[in-house]
Amino acid sequence: MESHGELDLEWRDNLLVLNLMGPFNEEGAIDAFNHLKQSVISKKTNEWMRLEVWNEGTLGSPEVMEGIRQLFSWCVENGCIATAVVVSNRVQKMIAEKELPEDVEVFNDVSDAMEWINKLNF
Repeated sequence: MESHGELDLEWRDNLLVLNLMGPFNEEGAIDAFNHLKQSVISKKTNEWMRLEVWNEGTLGSPEVMEGIRQLFSWCVENGCIATAVVVSNRVQKMIAEKELPEDVEVFNDVSDAMEWINKLNF
């Protein structure tokens, strides 16, 4: 099956910024997970933070959400000390609050998420 969903990522010092676009199928989620893992491994940092920004169409099936939970666990096991997720709509907010680990902070606005990240004094 063809991969659906797109991930752009960039490092800003020890902050990994992820922009997720469109609905993800399982193949798209696997591709994004592998891209993120390779970037983290290449960065060779012991501690880092993550900012995820979901565009209006970013969603995934229950199978995709299971993979997302595994991704969040992998990130913590590999040095991620804080994660902020910025959602674009109420459906995403409901899914994020229900499906993501409790230590993930969910925001409606990138500036609020960055303010939270900056307060961590990392």
